Amino acid sequence: MADTAVSAIDYHFGGLDHLYAEAQARALSEAGDWMEARIVQLAALEEARLDASGVASIVAATIDDWTEGMRPLAMAWREACSSARNGTNLASHTAWMLLWKHYWDRVSALVGMPQHADLLAAFHGGEATQHLLRWKRALDRALLDETVRALINHLHHVPRGPSPVRKAYQILAERDYACAAEADWGSSALLDVAAAEILRDAGVSALTFRGVADRAGTTLGNASYHFGSKSKMLKRAFETLYRMSSGSQNGFRLADDDALREALLDGVSAGNQSILRAFDEIILHISRSRDNAALRGVIRGYRDPAAGWALERLLHEDEPISSSLCSAFSSICRGLDHLSIATGTEGSRKIAQAVLDQFLHR
Repeated sequence: MADTAVSAIDYHFGGLDHLYAEAQARALSEAGDWMEARIVQLAALEEARLDASGVASIVAATIDDWTEGMRPLAMAWREACSSARNGTNLASHTAWMLLWKHYWDRVSALVGMPQHADLLAAFHGGEATQHLLRWKRALDRALLDETVRALINHLHHVPRGPSPVRKAYQILAERDYACAAEADWGSSALLDVAAAEILRDAGVSALTFRGVADRAGTTLGNASYHFGSKSKMLKRAFETLYRMSSGSQNGFRLADDDALREALLDGVSAGNQSILRAFDEIILHISRSRDNAALRGVIRGYRDPAAGWALERLLHEDEPISSSLCSAFSSICRGLDHLSIATGTEGSRKIAQAVLDQFLHR
């Protein structure tokens, strides 16, 4: 792109690591300028005493403007998190986390929710990751609005309604992907498990037909026939990993509320949860290009039954929790997981505990 020799890059930056650090530093500077400009614009709202609807509009607009209008910077933000999870360039990821914390500290005060700054920062961390997935623009934005509204209404003790957009989104996405919500998991289960284990242990880059075949002890032809395409292998790997993870958590269904709460805190504070890592890996992988459009819709509207039953238990409500609130809670958990990479288990657990208490109205 610079119309120069490859050797000039090494000479100018002093190595690939320095090139990455320089690119991240530039992205961080531009993102800081963008955030500052937004805060200046939002300062007029400080005396407005926004209701839940107004706050939801501000939060949704931030996420949408960041992921759409500033997409190159948003992708740099995501790449920094991925690198840090894999053990490199932790400084860049930590700088991004501090930058967003500063932004949400100031914005939450402007909209009259200063006590929820860490919660909003965590939610943004997970939900903006999701919103980077482009499927159908109008529906993507409607889904974001409904999810943010469910969260802010919950924090403001506003009665929660159904989730018609998410329901329609899920049906259309699954139809577009041409697969049923519940596939036949009895056939070639070893291949699905092998794909899930590779995704969990080594990430998307290691997920190949040959790698899965070798791990399952079968032929390349069998793996190719079973999955048919890389996108279907990704989806089946993720769903299988989710089922494996959910199965390992079944014991907590019988545990008391305190044990369940501690399990959730442990899960989002360790920074190495397989289901969260797999979700992040898939989203980042398919966010990098315009391929796998149908898969983007399926993953964007993915159902999270574990979040549903956990919230029903912890919120002590007889009625089912809306799927939009479940999705908002899942985004908070993913954001807290990203935080744990930067701050470590002890520091992130304190924040996670405060955020969970706020979400549960304790």
